[in-house]
Amino acid sequence: MPDITAAQPGHHPHAAAPSPPTIRRCEYRPAAGSGAPPPCWLRTAPHRERLNLALFTLRRYGVTTAAAQGDSVAAARRQLDRHQPTGEAQSYLFWTAAEDRAGFADDGTLHGELTVHHSADAAEAVRAALTIAGLAHRPGAEPQSVTILAADADAPPSPW
Repeated sequence: MPDITAAQPGHHPHAAAPSPPTIRRCEYRPAAGSGAPPPCWLRTAPHRERLNLALFTLRRYGVTTAAAQGDSVAAARRQLDRHQPTGEAQSYLFWTAAEDRAGFADDGTLHGELTVHHSADAAEAVRAALTIAGLAHRPGAEPQSVTILAADADAPPSPW
């Protein structure tokens, strides 16, 4: 059977196959609320950077986010309530300062679990933002909470 590749323009039958592209360090830094970053960024960015991406995405859609508020959930809720307009129900997400200290290393790596608390109407948006940011998570102990896991291997696959 004749070699049909030899007849193609620009192809030499004895030429070596092209070498695969070299993989370089991911230089991408996502803009706030710009959507899903590429997989190279998700593999190399610390958990805190990925969480910040999720927070920016949530804020873009009107969810109030408050990182590391108070040392208890009740104290954090009180702090959050003080900053919300009176009489208006708003979508929110927060976590406590105690959870932040226990969960994150100085370099932004999550070495424990981090439970975030959210309003009931923001549940789906929170899960989607965490997934897009490449953060593994599971339902939290309370109905309006999600626990972010340190194990990236358990992260749901990005749809991109």
